[in-house]
Amino acid sequence: MCPVRIIAGVAKGRTLKTLRGYDIRPTPEKVRESLFQRFGELRGVRFLDGFAGSGAVGIEALSRGASRVVFVDSDRRACRCVEENLKRVGFSEEAGRKSPRRARGADNAAAGLSGVPAEGEERSWAILPMAMTRAIASLERAEEVFDIVFLDPPYRSEEGLVVLKRLVGSPLLLPGSRIFLEHAFSEQIEGAVEAGWRVVDARRFGDTRVTELARAD
Repeated sequence: MCPVRIIAGVAKGRTLKTLRGYDIRPTPEKVRESLFQRFGELRGVRFLDGFAGSGAVGIEALSRGASRVVFVDSDRRACRCVEENLKRVGFSEEAGRKSPRRARGADNAAAGLSGVPAEGEERSWAILPMAMTRAIASLERAEEVFDIVFLDPPYRSEEGLVVLKRLVGSPLLLPGSRIFLEHAFSEQIEGAVEAGWRVVDARRFGDTRVTELARAD
C-alpha cells in the first residue's frame, strides 16, 4: 500500500499511519484531490468524517482550514489510529479546551479525544468511537451542525444507506449542507434517492465512485 500523505494546508506532506491487517481502505490521493476540489474553500467549515478509518479525509480538511471536524468509526483501533495521526500532523490532544462544542450525548466517550491545533488556531476536532447511527443521535443532542458530511462505509454493505436514511431529516444538516458518499462503482444507490436524496454529481475513479447528494426538497 502506498503511503498516505496530506496533500495541502498546514500539514502538507505529513505521512499518516494506516492499520495493517485491518479492513480499511484509505481514500486514494487522486480521489482526495478531486474531493477537495469539489469541497471548495474550507475555512470555517464544519466537517463530519463518517466511517473515518485512518482519518485521512478529515485530517486533510483540518489541514486546509476546517474549523471543526468530527471523526466517527465503530472500531476503536481505527479511532486510536486517527488520534495518532492527529498527533503526527501537529494537532494537540488537549481535551476540547477551545472546542466550540463537544458531543455531550456520547456518554463522554469523546471527552479525552477532542482538541485544537497546537498553534491555538480556531479549529477543533473530536473522535467518536461508535456506530454512525449512534453518533448521529449523540451529535444531535450536542446541537452540532455540519456543512459537509463525508461517508466512506464498507463497500457493498447497507451501512451507507442506513446512515443516509437517518440523516434525511436530521438537524445536523443545514439547508445548504452537502453529503459525499464514497462507494463501489458497481453499487447502485437508488435506495438513497428513494429515501429522499437527489444526486448532484457522481464521479468514477477506477472501481470507486464518489456521489454528491442533496436533500430532494
